[in-house]
Amino acid sequence: MVTMKRYFIAQQRNVWVRIAVLFLMTSFLIMSGCAGGGEDKTSADNGTPAVYQQEDLAGKWSFYELANEPKWTRTIYTVDPDGSVSCESYDDSAGITSCSDPFDLRWTVASDGTITESGVSASSGVHMSMTSDFNLIAGTGTAADASKALRVVQRIEPSVLYDNEDLRGKTFVYHGLVVGTQKKWIYGEGSIDAGGAVTINSETDPNGAVFPVSDWGTISVGGDGIVTLTGLSNYKGFLSADKKTITGTFTDAGGNHQLTIIQVTGHVFDEGPLPSGVWKGHSLVVGNASYAPFWLHHTATVDETGTITFSNWASSEFLVVFFGLVPDSAVGTISSSGTIVSDQMAFHGQASDDNKFMVCTQTPETNYHALTIYTDTP
Repeated sequence: MVTMKRYFIAQQRNVWVRIAVLFLMTSFLIMSGCAGGGEDKTSADNGTPAVYQQEDLAGKWSFYELANEPKWTRTIYTVDPDGSVSCESYDDSAGITSCSDPFDLRWTVASDGTITESGVSASSGVHMSMTSDFNLIAGTGTAADASKALRVVQRIEPSVLYDNEDLRGKTFVYHGLVVGTQKKWIYGEGSIDAGGAVTINSETDPNGAVFPVSDWGTISVGGDGIVTLTGLSNYKGFLSADKKTITGTFTDAGGNHQLTIIQVTGHVFDEGPLPSGVWKGHSLVVGNASYAPFWLHHTATVDETGTITFSNWASSEFLVVFFGLVPDSAVGTISSSGTIVSDQMAFHGQASDDNKFMVCTQTPETNYHALTIYTDTP
């Protein structure tokens, strides 16, 4: 595997090399666009029924995003069957509490589950994917201020009612990304007692074990699935319809912003090699280094031995991909509790209770830290 250190060397090459790279890239894109008369054949074009349909996006969605600006946003969207998106509510770490006006956004899903967005309110380079049960979307994009962002979107089921008992007496793990003066990933595990008091049993960041661990206080769940924590005064999250996953954001006492994904544990997994399948990965990479932040998305294909083959890499820093500075393969294993580890990049992850997505933290190179969301494919 070629390490990211070569990426830094490549960045120091003289301007003529950069011009040559841009020329080659431009030529490649032109030729690709012209090949086959410019047609973009899909499985549906070739007579194979599409797996995902536009109407699969229809419904109400809880949208959480973390950007390196630093900034977090929390939005409720309603998506019509044609992909038109309406903003129902909005708040962010800057204190804005209303949807932009005018608001113009459309989501379009391809047959492979890839979702793009368009319209005046759209970010650029947005690439999202949806789980095979159509309940979770993950993706990346670049905002108008050029900040790089990671987003997690959960379907809201109006018929599902919530109360505090949904999380009482549960154990959980969490993975998060911190931006601001601190730029790092964090993961940990804990439990919730019968009264809702949260105990964090262990917490880890790129420097190792964290002590003292975070104080989350008491957890509460409203009837609409909104989750709050008394120890984190501005924390707000959303509990998924299956009541197994909470995506939330908050700003800590130091002014750092964090996106955290909490997963209720208890499901027993088959321990051993990572199960075979095809996954779509979305990462935000931050760190105290010259070329962060950037986003990445890719495909991860796992065979029956747990060997992962990576492909279809794309990044907001295109030289990362152009010079082959991303891994070709890795080996993954899963524990009975759903913990996933790999032989690459200080990887630590968790499979969802329903095996539809995975959340992980990783360090691809010193001072570069990533949070990655993987969605499954049919």
